[in-house]
Amino acid sequence: MATVDTNLDSAIFTGNSQFVFSGSNLYVVGNTTTTGSLDVFLSTDYGYTFTNVGSVTIAGDTTKGFDPAVCLDSGGILRIVGTIYGSGGSTSLGIYFFNISTHTFASASPFIIVAGSQIGRDYDIAMLPDLTVMVVSSLLNQGGFYGETVMAYFLSASTSSPAVLSSHELTSSPFRSGNTFGTVSTLVNSTGVEVYLGSHNKVFNFTPFPAAITLYKYTQITTTWVTSLLNTLECQYIDDRMTIIGDGTKRYLSQCFFTQTRYSLVGNALLGYSADSGSTWSWESYLGTGLQSITDPVISVAPEGLRLSYVEKNFTSTNTGNVMNGTLRVKLLGVAPWSITIDPTFYNVITTS
Repeated sequence: MATVDTNLDSAIFTGNSQFVFSGSNLYVVGNTTTTGSLDVFLSTDYGYTFTNVGSVTIAGDTTKGFDPAVCLDSGGILRIVGTIYGSGGSTSLGIYFFNISTHTFASASPFIIVAGSQIGRDYDIAMLPDLTVMVVSSLLNQGGFYGETVMAYFLSASTSSPAVLSSHELTSSPFRSGNTFGTVSTLVNSTGVEVYLGSHNKVFNFTPFPAAITLYKYTQITTTWVTSLLNTLECQYIDDRMTIIGDGTKRYLSQCFFTQTRYSLVGNALLGYSADSGSTWSWESYLGTGLQSITDPVISVAPEGLRLSYVEKNFTSTNTGNVMNGTLRVKLLGVAPWSITIDPTFYNVITTS
């Protein structure tokens, strides 16, 4: 396991850093560091070693929690979007957009996509075939039980003078009622972009509530959107870290959700598979127990087959402080039909928190 950097701010534990591949090069964009900069790391050996190759100072980011979302265009430009919060961490200064060249690792001045709006729980970025950039984000409209709007912004391909070309509202909910929106995950296809959105009831009373996963498909040639409700489930809580993997026309989805027993919360994995670019889906729930709860499930695709990795935690145990230790598990995964079995090649038992 390679150490990328040891100077990352504590905000990295609540805001993910992100990585992108370009051939054998792996670029990692690290959350704002203790020095107040956004760092870029490069590995040329598939993640065994890393070098810090560039950084961007983010003026006004007093909380050091930029939480970047990243994509890479065909010209070798990292397109980066994130949020900046002002004094005290309670006031959002908006969604900021950067371009960083992987040739010179120089950065253009930041461009503000949305200024002065409270940002929702997630956002993502995608690069369309003509190099137009799409940024999808949830925006909060009022205090208390917020009204929410999920917007898609289209940015020009320019690396020196980006501009918002147009925007589109995907969905919204009113003040104090309707849904709150969690995970936003984008996937580029041959004709446009697929936007996967998680949602659940805004108001809950400690009983199971309905949660949903919805797909918004954008076709660039016709500039049209098609909305499909993919799945609904009842749970006590649903995580905001849904993962979508594309492999040709195949789609693999993994999402953690929690149910309540008499004794504890239980973490489970919702798994989805589509063979036709998200038009039809097959679903499987891999259920945990209080002693062996499933958290952070991720599907990986490799020539030798599919794997499901997750962190197994004991939610019934008493842990020191606020840390709950877990064990990394890797299983063989089959999708047609569904099967989850022990991976005999995975010998490491890694304890994490």
